[in-house]
Amino acid sequence: MCFVAVALNCHPDFPFIVAANRDEYFARPSVEIHTWDTPVPIVAGKDLSAGGAWLGLSTDGSFAALTNCRSELVSSSRGERSRGDLVRKFLEKDPEILGAIKNGDLQQDLRYGGFNLMTGNIKRLDIVSNTSRHTEKLVKGIKTLSNHVPETAWPKTRFGKRKFQGIIDSNTNQNELQSGLFCFLTDSNPVDRVETLGDPSDHLKRVIFARGEQYGTRASTVIMVDTNLEATITEKIFEPLGIQAKSHSIKLSLSVSSQDFDLT
Repeated sequence: MCFVAVALNCHPDFPFIVAANRDEYFARPSVEIHTWDTPVPIVAGKDLSAGGAWLGLSTDGSFAALTNCRSELVSSSRGERSRGDLVRKFLEKDPEILGAIKNGDLQQDLRYGGFNLMTGNIKRLDIVSNTSRHTEKLVKGIKTLSNHVPETAWPKTRFGKRKFQGIIDSNTNQNELQSGLFCFLTDSNPVDRVETLGDPSDHLKRVIFARGEQYGTRASTVIMVDTNLEATITEKIFEPLGIQAKSHSIKLSLSVSSQDFDLT
């Protein structure tokens, strides 16, 4: 039950901020965030099962993030194509994916399992979903995504947006802001008071940080881009039951132009 929060132009010193959790089966192999060997350098983790990614930032300011989703239209089960390819191909400037986002074909594409997708750059984001045919643009403000259709403010995204906004509003120091965001991302308290209905996965829908044995939060990521276009990408890796295994950061200097911001 992944979670992504993005703030555009909401902080005086950091106009682009991301706080995200990746929830996945611990047995599924993956690699932590690293710089990919691509023509335009990309910082992202990699799913070794299918080769895709769930979140990434490139040196030209491109950004993409993905959550699984389901609705009456589409199942969240694995589809014919890997959802992680959407993030990878967007950041690699794949013409097919760029075109499908621009012309609206992607939210009609049922070859993927259900997804919510953010694509764009540090100044503008497009949100699309094939679970509800939803489209949205963000140039200023906060957007949160989880595993529900993006136009519905269910408890996890509603609570997450409120907490995320509060941390950004109350912290101007970089270290305090980053610390506050990671504290938020590792909160395993239920976001509402609804009792479980007997579904073993019900509690995962109600927490930002999932402490599971077989499935749970495997990585928390905070991205902060300052007004000088210097990006700090910090990731914490977790083992079963929420035990932190490591933490590491990558610095990235972004070099962007007006043409770079016309990606789709």
